[in-house]
Amino acid sequence: MCYERNGTSNARHLKEGTKELFLYEEWKQLKKHEKLKHKVIIVGLDNAGKTTILYQFLMNEVVHTSPTIGSNVEEIVVKNTHFLMWDIGGQESLRSSWNTYYSNTEFIILVVDSIDRERLAITKEELYRMLAHEDINKFLDLFSSLEDDKWSEYLL
Repeated sequence: MCYERNGTSNARHLKEGTKELFLYEEWKQLKKHEKLKHKVIIVGLDNAGKTTILYQFLMNEVVHTSPTIGSNVEEIVVKNTHFLMWDIGGQESLRSSWNTYYSNTEFIILVVDSIDRERLAITKEELYRMLAHEDINKFLDLFSSLEDDKWSEYLL
């Protein structure tokens, strides 16, 4: 279980090893930094579901989307913590511009379409290219949204 400094549990129903506990721990780390806004980029290949995820966070509902040309940006507030969420287009012609969004990024959400197995190798290449960038390897948490956990071993 997770305990605060005073010994009381703030993660009453969270089981060890769950995504919820992981997110709670990350949230606690963010609180320590006392920043007003945290920059998050959402990346992945085209048609992976990045925009759908962004608007699921924002409106808590699934919306019809069209391919992103450039980026979408929304501010999402969770318990007085502000996240500036950048959904970056994933078409091949746009991937070379991803690095212009890396500065001051604290979190990356990597969206993977695990059904599109033919392009998992491309996703892996893009992930490694991103992780090698000097602005990313300073401070990074990586969330990989996969339908099947065995694919995360392939990517990482």
